[in-house]
Amino acid sequence: MKSNRQAHSHLKRLATTGNTLLLLVLIVLAGCATQVTPVPSLQNFTTSALPLPTRAPAPTALTAQFYLEQFRLEFLKAGDDLSHAEALWNAALEIAPNDSEVQREGARLAWRQNALEVAAERANTALRLDPEDAEAWLLAGAIAEKLGDLETAQTALRTAETLKPALAESLFPTQWRIAIETGNKEALSQLAQSYLVTHFDDPYAVYYRAEALLATDYAPLALELLSLRMDTDSDAVLWYTLGRIYLAVNDPQNAIIALETASTLLSRGDQSLVIASADPVRDVNLALGRAYLKVRRCEEALSLVQLLATPYPEAATLVQEAQQCTAPAPTPTFAPWMP
Repeated sequence: MKSNRQAHSHLKRLATTGNTLLLLVLIVLAGCATQVTPVPSLQNFTTSALPLPTRAPAPTALTAQFYLEQFRLEFLKAGDDLSHAEALWNAALEIAPNDSEVQREGARLAWRQNALEVAAERANTALRLDPEDAEAWLLAGAIAEKLGDLETAQTALRTAETLKPALAESLFPTQWRIAIETGNKEALSQLAQSYLVTHFDDPYAVYYRAEALLATDYAPLALELLSLRMDTDSDAVLWYTLGRIYLAVNDPQNAIIALETASTLLSRGDQSLVIASADPVRDVNLALGRAYLKVRRCEEALSLVQLLATPYPEAATLVQEAQQCTAPAPTPTFAPWMP
């Protein structure tokens, strides 16, 4: 009985102690819940120099070079509609009107639009801004040739070649053709010599030499040169040159044979004459018309040059000569008298 009372007393003390501990825990938790977290002072708060993640980036101004690069891409792929390319070029021009490259590309655009006067003006502006721009000189030469100012074209092309010798190979055909059109004997001689040095074994080297000799009044030497080098399989350009040489040495009969051969080859698709003439059909027929007149084959000459008179004013003189030409009287043949 005594032990029961002791046990009950012990449990009572434990209960009292547990309540005390529980009360202490609740007091501590209540204190934590009511404690206020200190707020930092705004005086000690500084903003970062970096943009906030949500801030829009500042726009970057596009350069004239950017527009030129886009212009070149559009220019290459554009067909007849160059409006987008022109808009890109105008954007570059607005940013850098005094940039030589912008003006040069503007000249290229005007050339493509067949506005040759505008192209020439822009090319000249580009050259004033940068006289050392070989590409601008090359473009200026092409524009001048198209406008018919062949002497200016030749000067511009020579300047381009001087500034950039690597252009010599590609410029040679144009320079040669301009020299022929202008009758520039000195230029023909110099070009033929330079071609011979670098293309000694080229089959057309003999043509350039013969053409230069003919232009400098050495037709007999040109005839000798071609006679040694030509055969029945020679290209039209050599037959054309040979025919003109025969005309120069007053041998129209052989001139006709050579020029008719050149004409036949040309009609069959021989393209070699482009190195000697800007208009092969015109030049072959004009030379052949002169040869016909020399031997007084008047009707053939007239029918040939009349076809040329409308598009080519230079043929008008030959038409007049052909109209005034009279065929030689037939040589009478006498049969022996028969009784």
